[in-house]
Amino acid sequence: MRLLPKQFHLETFVCAIKGHVTPAHNAGALTANDAHLGFDRDQYRHARCLRCNAWLHADIATLKVTNDGVPDLAGNAMPRRGQELKDAVVLRCISVSRGLHSLFFVFVALALFALDRRLPGLQRQATRIQDALHLGGGTQGQIASSDAIARTINRVLGVHKSSLHTLILTSVGYSIIEGIEAVGLWKEKRWAEYLTAVALFGFLPFEINELSKKVSVIRVGALVINVAMLAYLIWNKKLFGVKRNTPV
Repeated sequence: MRLLPKQFHLETFVCAIKGHVTPAHNAGALTANDAHLGFDRDQYRHARCLRCNAWLHADIATLKVTNDGVPDLAGNAMPRRGQELKDAVVLRCISVSRGLHSLFFVFVALALFALDRRLPGLQRQATRIQDALHLGGGTQGQIASSDAIARTINRVLGVHKSSLHTLILTSVGYSIIEGIEAVGLWKEKRWAEYLTAVALFGFLPFEINELSKKVSVIRVGALVINVAMLAYLIWNKKLFGVKRNTPV
């Protein structure tokens, strides 16, 4: 099953979201020199979108004239098309990904902070349960269940506040860094591309190590996505001196 139309054009998709760029649409009068941008026929104004090349028409009587003629295109920012537009859209997608990561670490930090506040009470309760398990007997099934509970209790009792504080600070640090990456990439800052590439590369050994312990769809998918983002930033954005050959 085809997920995208056979003739999918990113320019058309962006225009559907941001709107068309038709400088001839609001011009007061069009001349023969403006024919490639727009023309009047009968009671309709036909204007070409500079991004997707679509021709749009509207009743001349309903036009809101904002310029006497077509604005000088040399003095205005042209809409991005082709590879330049693709690069901008991909950067936006990576920016959203880093933003979601930043929010994830914020939630982790909040959860760890809540655990830190309640840890003494949880450990006292775990100690009481542990003592009760040592005093009581039970069937084989109950003993197996008690063993599972005992392992959980031992984990709770083994948590140190200093370790929690380190994890909280680490989570806050990651959330700040990835938040900065998200904002910088959204604004298409060069330094953000380098920062994201370094961060992605730094995470790869940890992701590979986790994957070596247990293979799962989520871990494999996360590794593939991060490698793809890293490769894109280095190759397409020509980071660290990498030069991409362009077709002649």
